[in-house]
Amino acid sequence: MSHLARILAAREKPRKGRSHLELTIPQGPCHPVVGGTYDEQYQKQLKKVTKLIAGSQTLPELSRDGMPSVEDWDSLRSRPTPSAELQFVSQGSQDTEHTINYEKILVHLLDTNYEGATALISSLWSHDAKNIGRLASTSKALKEAVSRNKSRFHMPSRNFNFCDFTGYTLVQMAERPENVSDGLHKHLFVIGKDLLAPPAPITGIPTLWESDDNRDRMWAWAESQTGSFAMTVKLAPYYATERRLLTIERHLSAKQQSLGQVAIRAPTHHHLREATCTIPLLRSLHQYGANLNCLRLHEVPGLDLRVTKLVLSACKSLTKLDIIECELLHFSSIVQLLDIVHVNSKEAGKSPIQLQFRPKTWLGTDTGRQGTMVLSFDGIQYNNIPSAVMSTVFMAVVKAVPMGIDLVSEHREFRNFLDIIPMRPGAMALFLHNLMVYIDTIQDPVTWEALDEETQKDLEDQVLLSIRGTMLSFYKRDTYYQKPYECDSCGYWLITAFFREEMNIRRADQRTCRICELQKKLDGQTHHRLLEKRDLVDDLLFNRDEDMIKQTHIATMQIPNNDLNNVLASTLPNPFVRDPAINSGHRELAFLWHYRLPTVEALVSPDRQYDILRASGRAAFLDVADEIAALDGVYPDHPMLSRQRRATVKSMKKTWEHYIWREVGNEEAGFW
Repeated sequence: MSHLARILAAREKPRKGRSHLELTIPQGPCHPVVGGTYDEQYQKQLKKVTKLIAGSQTLPELSRDGMPSVEDWDSLRSRPTPSAELQFVSQGSQDTEHTINYEKILVHLLDTNYEGATALISSLWSHDAKNIGRLASTSKALKEAVSRNKSRFHMPSRNFNFCDFTGYTLVQMAERPENVSDGLHKHLFVIGKDLLAPPAPITGIPTLWESDDNRDRMWAWAESQTGSFAMTVKLAPYYATERRLLTIERHLSAKQQSLGQVAIRAPTHHHLREATCTIPLLRSLHQYGANLNCLRLHEVPGLDLRVTKLVLSACKSLTKLDIIECELLHFSSIVQLLDIVHVNSKEAGKSPIQLQFRPKTWLGTDTGRQGTMVLSFDGIQYNNIPSAVMSTVFMAVVKAVPMGIDLVSEHREFRNFLDIIPMRPGAMALFLHNLMVYIDTIQDPVTWEALDEETQKDLEDQVLLSIRGTMLSFYKRDTYYQKPYECDSCGYWLITAFFREEMNIRRADQRTCRICELQKKLDGQTHHRLLEKRDLVDDLLFNRDEDMIKQTHIATMQIPNNDLNNVLASTLPNPFVRDPAINSGHRELAFLWHYRLPTVEALVSPDRQYDILRASGRAAFLDVADEIAALDGVYPDHPMLSRQRRATVKSMKKTWEHYIWREVGNEEAGFW
């Protein structure tokens, strides 16, 4: 008996004579994608969350009279953690010999059989890319063998495989590094941040903003070019940036004098270092990326949706892409990422790549934490975030399934992130169970037709109830499905459960779904200089000549229907969501978003040195702004010293601390 047949056979029949649609909890095993039983998933999630909000400690008995204060949670996290006892089990000399032999075989395979080594690393990557690191840490010989079959960029050390800026101009790179076959290996890890790594020297054009001496030399050279009109036009953005920088530096000096400080600066150039990593990365991938099969981008600064599309276009043979903890890609970016993967597959004429995505996890500070919110560092001013989250997950899954992308299995990065989003414990596991059971059933026409109408409706209702999180009237059941609204932001037609109730009284062209509302809230987050960092990416990607040519073409172009059809990933047919029409204005806007992106060739051209100069100057401006803020004890973008906004009572109710306080002490673990 298949897993689907077992689940359907164990389902409780809808109760007769009911006045409400009721959400039921599976009594047997959950869907294999979810794993285990509901109670096991519930307890597993509680353990994960307890570790997030109280370190590795178990929670003590919490007061039922009122929610613990910020200080109470701080004291829980500050308690000493008992050291775990390491147990070493002797396996005997025979097992040790076997282990050594296995290691020798692996080393031999990795060193002598290139195809076999590639297949082994790709297999480990498919399950979890971290397994490659675990294999390398087994012994020194294996570490060296693995390193010969995968490449690594370490941005804090400015290690771009010989593809960084050289000198003061963007010169052509060598054909390939001498010690690397075919440029890059088929597997590439890109490490964007490393708090333990010492800062490497800034290289290339950004060094012109690093010191007063360099700036003086640049100013003198620019003044010598004023006789040329063409050079004057090219240098105009530089002059504007230099004047802005001089103005804010005067403010810094005045601030230091008012505080009685000696005006001595020791800038870290934090933003200047981060903002200038994007172009070297694209240069490297443009030169060598055609050889890549697997790419893992971990905490890469400046990686937004546009840069992701450019990375994919540079890596023609890519089959696996991992995007992990990149701060400009938040939870709601998953839907657009799937669209980008779909468009890339159509442009390249290949199957969609396997996407692993883990958004940036915002836990807050260790002391004075205003709540563990995960989706954002500060509170989000939005009601019913869990419903918006589940709506987004629904949209992502019904787009991913037709593409063969697994997002929500237990070992997937996106699923691990879903398990730590604040909501009632067990709610996400129950939603995923109901969603995957429904999807499996409608994908099997024989099984679906064999079900009676009441069971078919109940399968749909369980998904609906999981998203809404509240009971719904049985007698209004048909109205929930028969009156879809068109979202004015994304153009999708969705049933009313995907909209806030206030949307019922709005005009038809002014209704925004929960998916888009949550996305806009996350796009507008200002902590850690996120808005400014997006502006820096705008500067780095701006190409005046190419942009002017494209704008001229847009005025007269006719977009083929096939391009409009392919610009959005199609959703699995279902009664909840319907794709925008082919001639929809939203499809045209999506197409133009891709069309307006500059090409990688244009971005990495040596002719863009003045654009790089302007963009890196804006980054230097942010560094000075952070210095001024630090004089007041404010650190806008610091890994340890940044502070959360003081939470309101309303925003505290959206944190894990509140959900756990509400949940712990209940006799029965359940959704209702």
